[in-house]
Amino acid sequence: MSPGAAGELVSVIVPAFNAAAYLGQTLDQIRRQSHERIEVIVVDDGSSDATATIAQGFVERDRRFCLLRQSNHGVAHARNRAIEAARGRFIAPCDGDDLWTENKLEAQLASWLEAGPRTGLVYCWSRVIDGAGRTLRYECPQTIEGDAFARMCRLNLVGNGSAALMLREAVLACGGYDPRLQARGLQGCEDLKLYTAIAERYAFAVTRQYCVGYRHTPDNMSGNWRRMLGSYDHVSAERVQTHPEVAALCRLGRADLQDWLRRRAVTHHKWAQALAIHLDFAAHMPLYAHKTLYWTHIRPRLKRLVSKLSRSLHAPLAKAGSERLSRGPFPPVRRQHRS
Repeated sequence: MSPGAAGELVSVIVPAFNAAAYLGQTLDQIRRQSHERIEVIVVDDGSSDATATIAQGFVERDRRFCLLRQSNHGVAHARNRAIEAARGRFIAPCDGDDLWTENKLEAQLASWLEAGPRTGLVYCWSRVIDGAGRTLRYECPQTIEGDAFARMCRLNLVGNGSAALMLREAVLACGGYDPRLQARGLQGCEDLKLYTAIAERYAFAVTRQYCVGYRHTPDNMSGNWRRMLGSYDHVSAERVQTHPEVAALCRLGRADLQDWLRRRAVTHHKWAQALAIHLDFAAHMPLYAHKTLYWTHIRPRLKRLVSKLSRSLHAPLAKAGSERLSRGPFPPVRRQHRS
């Protein structure tokens, strides 16, 4: 890393609500960052489990950590409180159950330096992990840089709440995370709203590495699909009011979100939920809903089934062929002796 990047203070903000199951792993990965000049601000958002105790343990062992506590106000309020307390030029949010690779911040700072000072956000690629930290799949890598506003209206390039490195001035210029979504029962797209606002004013850059382990568990926030769609509808409606030219992109973005939520339900074997999402999807965009169902779910399973059948049929044939070769290519010739 260049000397300029090595000297930058990065404020890592970690909102945590009843995150005791995974918070220790998350904070340990942050503590091991190769970019050592960090401050880690954990906000306990009114947890009833051991979240605060776990965070306090890191505070006592590492002076770069601090703990703020508040009654439950939601993830946006918790992140904003951490941003208010932050001293760094850069803000790096990380949810209390996600994981980072040790070079995540170093790599993103290098990407920011290469992209230039007009860059307000650097994102990286993510892999989806389960409760045990096992990789379920790798998210489709995005490579859009520079002016990313139109693309963000169709697709969340950043992907989740733990993959961004943002200029603090850009976050403040865009008003931070919107706590009104929580107040209206529409939480879920706070990060998307902020990222899109930054894309409207600043350039984006990408670190072409899988630096984030984005944890999928059956009960995390994105599991409430109706609330997620309601949150998306509200955020996109606000966007279309000021930019009517992106209305079609926002409709396609909603379809992509429904496809993602359907895949997530299938991953956790929530078949009734997957069916409900598909029916809602088909009611709005029937052709696209059935097309994505085929390519995302049906076709891969058909390919696996055909491959399995092929192997099961090939095995006995291969065994018979092997036995035949062991006896030689031709049957032995029996000689007849003349009397």
